[in-house]
Amino acid sequence: MKRLLSLVLAAFFLFGLAAVSAESDEKDLTVMVYMAGGTLEDDYGIGSSEIMEMIDSGFDSEQTNLLILAGGARSWHDGFGGEGEASLLQTARGRKRILERYPELNMGDSESLALLLDYAQKKFPAKRYALILWGQGGGPTEGICFDGIRKDFLTLDELAAALEKTGFRKQKLSWIGFDTTDAGTVEMMSKTAPYAEYVIAPPFNEPASGWDYSFLKGTEQDRSGAETGKRIIDAYREAYEDYGEVQEYPLICLDLSEAAAVEAAMNDFFGQVAGKMDESLFGQLSGLAGFAHGTDPGLLDLVSLCECYEQVDPGAAEKVKDAVEKAIVCSSPNRGEGLGPAVGHPLGQQQENYGQWLEQYHQLGFCPGYTAYLDALAPFLAVQK
Repeated sequence: MKRLLSLVLAAFFLFGLAAVSAESDEKDLTVMVYMAGGTLEDDYGIGSSEIMEMIDSGFDSEQTNLLILAGGARSWHDGFGGEGEASLLQTARGRKRILERYPELNMGDSESLALLLDYAQKKFPAKRYALILWGQGGGPTEGICFDGIRKDFLTLDELAAALEKTGFRKQKLSWIGFDTTDAGTVEMMSKTAPYAEYVIAPPFNEPASGWDYSFLKGTEQDRSGAETGKRIIDAYREAYEDYGEVQEYPLICLDLSEAAAVEAAMNDFFGQVAGKMDESLFGQLSGLAGFAHGTDPGLLDLVSLCECYEQVDPGAAEKVKDAVEKAIVCSSPNRGEGLGPAVGHPLGQQQENYGQWLEQYHQLGFCPGYTAYLDALAPFLAVQK
């Protein structure tokens, strides 16, 4: 009897220790970086430089895991991967360690992103997770993280599929960041809202050297993604304000719990605009900064676009602006066109590829009222055959 009791106590003690050990391995934060090098790395080595900036940021590796999946370039200037190869890196205490190498990995594929997300959760558990997507962006219809070898973007649907597959609907990311162009859009808000609490992204272009990764130091202390968003934007502003680039390249942090309200307000307002579209109303666009000189579908500031058509229903337009205002946590100075997210829109009256772009936009499944508005524009655009 005593021997049996001793075995039971021993087993309890061992399993108890194992549980404590497993729990102690769980850090406060795991930051996952998905880095598609593309021409930014091939031609300029910017990706390698950014990785070194992350390594040298002085983040607390006792409380934070930092994993980087780097690929999508012919070669990496600092040896992070061979020709066409992708590498999974861990950084800690100012050093890097290559965990895995992948000879063939398309960074424009949902499965490649899912690989990083799954690996991080299984091997580097944490109380909170965050994701940074780095590379060249192409707006809502093209996507992000352009793989320079395979000439492939990671689409918004592929991004959502990877997050869905790896369980981030149940445990949302604390924040998701886009160190890439043309990502701070309402379409991106809609796609990422089920999987993250906050998003930090540039609505238009950003400097080639991207974010200042000194913000990583201290992120484990942040109580929410909103606090980290402010930290990122403060570091960004400080890095570029002496060069005058903060005004030209805005960066915003948005509360994704407000995404549905923004889309609902857009649906009501732009549905009305679509029903009343005529030559006179279409003419209002000519005075909108950013529209007149464009030649291809691109992006416009959402608040400015609402103000352009405000006469249709001032109350409904105000509801869109109010919803956007509630969603904004913080931002760097904008171009004078507003302080909110951008939205996919044709630029200029000569639209050679508008039909193709519009078909791609329909596939996003975003906001029926706004999509109807884009449909209503088609007869008024001088489409060249």
